[in-house]
Amino acid sequence: MECDPSNILTFEVDLSTAPNATWTSPSVQRNGACCGHSDCIKFVVITHPWTDQVSIEITDGANPGGQDYLINCTDTVAAGQPICSGGQDTVCILFCKPGANINQYTITVSEVVKGCPDQVASEGCSATIWATGMYVPGMQWNVIYPDASYNSYLSCLSGCDTVEVNPGPSYPPYIDVEVWGYFDGPCNANMSRDTIRVYFVEDLAVEVQPDSSYVCFGAGSTTISANVTGGVAPFSYQWSNGSTTQSIDVSTSGLYSVIVTDSNDCFPVTDTAYVKAFTSNIAAMAGPDQYACISAPWITLQGVITQASGGVWSTSGTGTF
Repeated sequence: MECDPSNILTFEVDLSTAPNATWTSPSVQRNGACCGHSDCIKFVVITHPWTDQVSIEITDGANPGGQDYLINCTDTVAAGQPICSGGQDTVCILFCKPGANINQYTITVSEVVKGCPDQVASEGCSATIWATGMYVPGMQWNVIYPDASYNSYLSCLSGCDTVEVNPGPSYPPYIDVEVWGYFDGPCNANMSRDTIRVYFVEDLAVEVQPDSSYVCFGAGSTTISANVTGGVAPFSYQWSNGSTTQSIDVSTSGLYSVIVTDSNDCFPVTDTAYVKAFTSNIAAMAGPDQYACISAPWITLQGVITQASGGVWSTSGTGTF
């Protein structure tokens, strides 16, 4: 693959920062010799580790027919056919064609095999993971962290592009699931792999506190709050009075319920609290004054309490209740 740099126009195309990227050359003329060919132009493409395929096309100027590209001076690839990077960090593309055409070239790198974003699951809410770009009958799934003993969490280990993850008791904080297989497309002789992390959390739960409260006459309102455990933040709240905040201020009597959902879109949970609002002041009336005789020292007092459930008798004298 040795070529005298002084004899051939060479572009170093650094596309290593992202697996999917595009680069376009200026309009140039092929002018050099390399690998036993003449009228050549050379591109040294530096790829991202996740890049699976590289393609090149003429995007401006006369387009000569019957194009072939020489990869690393050994393999010939027809124009329009993807170049399989096969995990290489660098791909050398040589295009040689008689003629003095001035052309513009566009190089595109792409990630064909891709796993889904990281997911979250709980014992009551499974996670769905998937991968694309592989030949499905040959796809394999395996837990690589903590170890393969957690493969029991996976609904499928081979021949599937979608897997349900259901944690068992005493689950770890997360598992790393590797999926691998052969490309589904022009580079089907190449194998690739990706890793998906699944985090585990407690099941979503909510408790409205306090579960019963009171609003004294003239006090205005009281506050009740939906306290959430487990699940995945942020959470959404839907109260029976139409509010959508975590806490609400209540001024009238009644049952107040809340439905909470999390960002993992699992089963919603609900709880209810009771609020009693007094519509007047609490009043206590001990009844009319009475007299006790020595011959009949015991009398009955009949007090009345309003806006409360009971009262306590007391005295400033020496009597006994």
